[in-house]
Amino acid sequence: MADEVAEANWSRYQYGIRRGHNDYIHDARLCEGFYLGGGRQWTNEDRQRLNEAGKPALEFNQIKNKINAAVGYQIGNRMDIGFRPRSGASDQETATTLSKLAMQIADNNQLHWKETQVFGDGVIQQRGFFDIRMSYDDTLLGEVKIDVL
Repeated sequence: MADEVAEANWSRYQYGIRRGHNDYIHDARLCEGFYLGGGRQWTNEDRQRLNEAGKPALEFNQIKNKINAAVGYQIGNRMDIGFRPRSGASDQETATTLSKLAMQIADNNQLHWKETQVFGDGVIQQRGFFDIRMSYDDTLLGEVKIDVL
């Protein structure tokens, strides 16, 4: 069983590499540098060439303000999770219970804050990911844990 899980994990890793993950990592680091600024917009080679030419390595960070404005807009328009009965055996009582359960899970995991983190990662680096798992650390029944990768 453990060998199968390891093999499946290795296969997913290899699939990501074949689909250009290393190129993505390079581009994501570059984009992160442009967003953060503070000397991260220039490579060491470019900085050395500019230094040899007697020119300063200036940075004009016009990206950060625009991304922060988009993140602010996202904060003002966050999603709310809710359930509604549609058909079959569904009813309003079940929908209300599921809505309260989803809100409890979201509150326990600070989902709104993490949603903003994932959105920011997506805007800056082209990808943002949630890691959703069952955790048995606090209870044997398990609880949903949501993290940001």
